[in-house]
Amino acid sequence: MASGKPVIARRRGGALETVIAGQTGLFFDRPTADSLARTILDFEAVEDSFDPELISLHARKFSKETFKHRLSRVLEEYLDDNADASLGRSLPWDAALAGPLPALGPPIHLPTAAD
Repeated sequence: MASGKPVIARRRGGALETVIAGQTGLFFDRPTADSLARTILDFEAVEDSFDPELISLHARKFSKETFKHRLSRVLEEYLDDNADASLGRSLPWDAALAGPLPALGPPIHLPTAAD
């Protein structure tokens, strides 16, 4: 998307946050060749309707630079709201990092193409 090209993505995970159906790409639902093939055919029918500039602008929302800028703003706001913490007092996450890690739950099954 950063180069202005629409994408075809499975309707799951991070793609749900980054792809706008019909504007920055298309989704397919099932992890099968048939589902992907149908979406490719759908894409070919509407390929010229995608706006490369809009796609590229949307992709910038997820760039490394944007992430760093937003994280810096969050940290600055936190430090502004908790000025005494920046004067030598420990920050809330210091205590959490010093203690034992929480127990993990049972492993989960991630679907594969064989499922």
